[in-house]
Amino acid sequence: TGSKNVMIIARTDYRRTGFDCIENVRVGLYDKLQEELSGYIERNHISPCESSYEAMLRPHAEIHWRLFGSASLNLCHDGETAPAASATELHRMQRRGEGCAGEYGINSRWLELLYENSRYAMVCSHGYSTARLGGIWIGNWLASWSGDHTANANTNAQVSGINTGNLPELAESYINFILDYAPDWQENAERIHGIKDAIKAPARTDGAGCGAFYSTPAGYPMIFWNSGAAWQLVPVFEYWECYGARPVKVRYDLDIDRLKGLLELTDERVLEIKRSGYFDIEKDILRPLITKLMNFWYGFADGRFYTDKDGNMHIDDGTVIGDGGHYIFAPAYSPENAPSDADYNKPGCIAANTAMDIAAARDSVRMYRRLAERGVITDIDEAKLRLFEERIPPYMYNGRGAIKEWALSMFGDHDNHRHSSHLYAAWPGFDAAHDKTVSDGIRRAIMARRIYAANERTTGFGRMQLAIAAARIGDRELFGHCLFDLVGADFEYPSLMTSHDMGLNKSAFCTDNALSIHGVINEALI
Repeated sequence: TGSKNVMIIARTDYRRTGFDCIENVRVGLYDKLQEELSGYIERNHISPCESSYEAMLRPHAEIHWRLFGSASLNLCHDGETAPAASATELHRMQRRGEGCAGEYGINSRWLELLYENSRYAMVCSHGYSTARLGGIWIGNWLASWSGDHTANANTNAQVSGINTGNLPELAESYINFILDYAPDWQENAERIHGIKDAIKAPARTDGAGCGAFYSTPAGYPMIFWNSGAAWQLVPVFEYWECYGARPVKVRYDLDIDRLKGLLELTDERVLEIKRSGYFDIEKDILRPLITKLMNFWYGFADGRFYTDKDGNMHIDDGTVIGDGGHYIFAPAYSPENAPSDADYNKPGCIAANTAMDIAAARDSVRMYRRLAERGVITDIDEAKLRLFEERIPPYMYNGRGAIKEWALSMFGDHDNHRHSSHLYAAWPGFDAAHDKTVSDGIRRAIMARRIYAANERTTGFGRMQLAIAAARIGDRELFGHCLFDLVGADFEYPSLMTSHDMGLNKSAFCTDNALSIHGVINEALI
């Protein structure tokens, strides 16, 4: 056309209920978006020239810089003496071991760059919601994992740095993401387990407000994964720990009326939230959600299934748990693993007493009790809570001293796997921080995954789980090796976004690795 400048202005929207024909898509979305874009261009006198572009970019750059610049990592220089090497050159240097002066073979400037990229990508991926597996860039009708939020490790890795990284606005985006689909969690707990006034979260969500469990591929029985709500609420609880009783801004399209039952909101409180545009993090969010989380564990623990004080198992044999006994948490699933190769992706992967459930239950007690201590929850039954805590199954350790992924002697360990759900006691939980035996068990479990997870060690989020757990237990040497496994492998594309698997023949665009670097480094420093 002879134009010197081409400016692309786009706007996106979607309909939660979908459309039944192309004509409705045109009327319901296309025409609406075209009208909005035309109005925006007219009101702001936009033309495809540099001055218009700069005027549009400026306010967004200011917001992004304020968020991005709220924390930084300087390992080898100050801002004025940063090496001029490009990302591609630094990536090449890392792969060849050039400029890697430290004892773990990591190029410091490369690590800084990945940290900076992680913060930048996090800022870009938040605002409306939280990051999908494909971020917001994938532009694919047939995206891997349906382009969804996978919350049995991936989403959790992506948001690991939103609170430790001084990014409360991003944490608020995550909280709104949770609130958007948490109303279905109550129905999950009641329909699957018959537990009322409780919550159970699914492992995946479409990001459009659906939190119900649905069919999963054979070999992935996520319906028996019990730790989902606990894990997904940890960043919400951390928001309160990091930023205090800071109000949470309500997302513009969040259905407050749909949240009324879940959050136990009165009609008056619903109107107040709508008028102010903010939630009270303590009264509106944490009090009802953590209470319902504990109600799930109270209801899930069944006194007919237990081990007695002598370690004997009782499976609905007419007796009930007594002094010195521990519940058997069953049925249970440790994503996405099984006690042996023979059981992997077969019915045998449904087991009991997963280390993840044990840690999540204990961490739920911690959050519940902490809120009670601060007066946020006032109707706590401390005797009931203490008895439940005493009866949570204890961790078990294998012959190598590693924490067992299934805390019953009848189950073995399967270390050739990408997931490391049994490290929950170190991250996101805190048992390992207060118990040397647990910490040592976590350390040996990390070492076992590094040694035995041969073909499964190619995934980025799996290496992230090992690195962040090593950081949490304070093992400097082990963390150094795990960090090298994460940043010294070939996960990055030239854009610095990452693949699900390492290597030149990368498997799929996947942002969990790129976004999690920020959280991993923060945990090592804090």
